[in-house]
Amino acid sequence: MEKMKLNIQLFGTWGADAAFDKKLYGQVGYSNVTRNGNTITVTWGSRVKSNYGTFNYGMGGCSYWKLGSSTGGNTTKYYGKGSSGSYKSGRWYYTNNGNTSRSASVTGERYDFTATTTVSSPAAGSITLESWVWTYDSTSGYANNAYPTVSVSYPAAASITVTFDADGGLGGPTSQTFYKGYSGTLTSDEPYKTGYTFAGWYTSPGKQGTKYNSGGVYTFNSNITLYAGWDINSYWNDINALQPDGTTQNGLMFDLYTSDGGEWLNITNEPASFTKEYYTQAVIENIRPNVTGAHYTGNSVSSSMDRIEWYFTTANYTVSLYSAWNTYTVVYNANGGVGTTGSSSHVYNTDKNLTLNGFTRSGYDFLGWSTDPSAITPTYTNGQSVKNLTTVNNGTVTLYAVWRVTAPSNVRFTSTATTGPFNINLVWTCTGLNITNYTIYYKKAEASTYSSMNCGTSTSLSLAVDEETTYDIYVTATNAGGTAQSGVIQITTPADQAKVRIYTGSTWVKAKKVYIYDGNQWKINSNN
Repeated sequence: MEKMKLNIQLFGTWGADAAFDKKLYGQVGYSNVTRNGNTITVTWGSRVKSNYGTFNYGMGGCSYWKLGSSTGGNTTKYYGKGSSGSYKSGRWYYTNNGNTSRSASVTGERYDFTATTTVSSPAAGSITLESWVWTYDSTSGYANNAYPTVSVSYPAAASITVTFDADGGLGGPTSQTFYKGYSGTLTSDEPYKTGYTFAGWYTSPGKQGTKYNSGGVYTFNSNITLYAGWDINSYWNDINALQPDGTTQNGLMFDLYTSDGGEWLNITNEPASFTKEYYTQAVIENIRPNVTGAHYTGNSVSSSMDRIEWYFTTANYTVSLYSAWNTYTVVYNANGGVGTTGSSSHVYNTDKNLTLNGFTRSGYDFLGWSTDPSAITPTYTNGQSVKNLTTVNNGTVTLYAVWRVTAPSNVRFTSTATTGPFNINLVWTCTGLNITNYTIYYKKAEASTYSSMNCGTSTSLSLAVDEETTYDIYVTATNAGGTAQSGVIQITTPADQAKVRIYTGSTWVKAKKVYIYDGNQWKINSNN
């Protein structure tokens, strides 16, 4: 088959229809430009017609079109070019050795095209639409030739508004603009809510729907409202029930309740893992000492002594309960004495001396103090250091003076006489109260051991002896305070007259005169 020779050029022209002068033209005009996100769509039509009459091996119309370029952020696309190299953008007109012809009045047929491309910026802009023709001549053969281009303007991408709802929080963003078809970074600005931790943005309140993270990259194609999601905080709180020294715990016992149903009775510290959600209420009641001799004095939260109430709003919040040692007063009772002894104030678990005794009692000696008014033996000595006399706070302890009668003194014989050889009459006296017993001790002068005779409270005795001789005699007086002894006297009992001798401490001497009480009066007897 003979190779066809083509000497006709094809041109692409733009805009409205124009006159064609004896050449075959491709005419095009874009009729619509739309944008959807980052996609630009251009619709145009192409037609060809001949005004040349009959010609050999002629063809007409644009071979194909090119939209955009490989630069400028858009994508180059070709339209009207078949996958096998056939060109379909225009209609071919040709004559085969004159056997087929077209008259000059024939109107070319039209092909419509829709082209799309993408752009990287959401801003308005423009791209080019360029025509190409396919030609042939006997010298150069087949060729593609570019012809005039047209600038196609497109609008900016539609703006998308993301509205933020803090859902009970404060601060944070109010809105952010995105563009349809384009990804953007969600703001890192976040709201805050006391007692809660921000957990991201959600398409529905209450952490419902799709989650969006602050700072994440997202694409939105329509307006949307995002709601803040919140996680409630939990806090650990501490309870210090301090002992009176203020440094150690477990000094007090109490009952604890929380609004989430917690109940702990008779505890001395916070429960294990005392962690509660934000604004959980806690109440402490029935506060009492856990240490002997101490009492509850107050707390770090409330002026109330009966009920402590607080809410979990802060991590590591500490509630302190304070205690102190009890105080008490010691008062002193004379218990039969006279005078004054000032009371003394004491603190439990602390040593302090008792007030020195200021009472006196005639005929008695002060021994010390007792809580028993009838005690004869003291519990505490005069001025003794004491502590912990009572566990009652603000209590009163009464101490009673313990008295003992003063021991007898100045015991002496006031009269001695003999009645016959075997009887000695004795009379004595002493200084002292409440004498409970007198005892006469006697022996023969040459003997070493005394015999005794109890006289009770009597101050006289007729002592019967069994031999006429000289006797050593003394008397003792006893009361609760003790026993006192008289001096030793010697009495001789002859048949007719007793001889009286007095012991000077080193020797016996004869008494010159002896006074004898006969029951009515004192008489002087010689002691020859």
